[in-house]
Amino acid sequence: MLAARYRVEVRDKEGKPVTVIEGDSESFTMNFIKLLIASHYNQNDVPTFTFYNVYGNVFYTGNVQSPNIGLPLQIFNISFTVPGIWLGTSSCANPALASGFCGSIVRLSPYNLSPSAPCFGIMSCSPSLTEEGWTLTITAQWLNTSGSPVTVASMALVFAVIGTSSAKGSLVAVPYAAIVDNLPSPVTVWPGFLITVSYTIYFPV
Repeated sequence: MLAARYRVEVRDKEGKPVTVIEGDSESFTMNFIKLLIASHYNQNDVPTFTFYNVYGNVFYTGNVQSPNIGLPLQIFNISFTVPGIWLGTSSCANPALASGFCGSIVRLSPYNLSPSAPCFGIMSCSPSLTEEGWTLTITAQWLNTSGSPVTVASMALVFAVIGTSSAKGSLVAVPYAAIVDNLPSPVTVWPGFLITVSYTIYFPV
């Protein structure tokens, strides 16, 4: 059974933890399920599924309706343009049906950004084998360099699905949320505070 856990940690200006939240994710999204199903077809008989990118814009699998991605070739793609975890200022009414973060996107400065690092420097990603199976942990950090506190109430694990668009005649990349979660209670990231968020996905063997 595919499962995931999330972790949120906020540290103050001195580096001391002020908030730590951990929990089981309950919200693999409908978008993820549709893309997973469509990716098992061949190029000529991909069903038409409606899905939404992380901004809420509509896309289609298959080549019947536009804009489309044809056959989803990769649904776990990570690139420099797709940070692994996006944060929202509001809770989602139904995270499993959400297209991404809810409210406004939390705008903080990436921390420890290194373009030459694994996962294009946006986050760390470390697959490992445990007694239960494989795990993949994706971690991102942001520093509040603004002069105002920022509220975080929801988080989304974002990948880019790669597909073949009949309209463009080439490969296209569409960022989408595979998992969306509401935090049990919103957290505040004060100016100068650092927030570290992670998702660990479990693949049993």
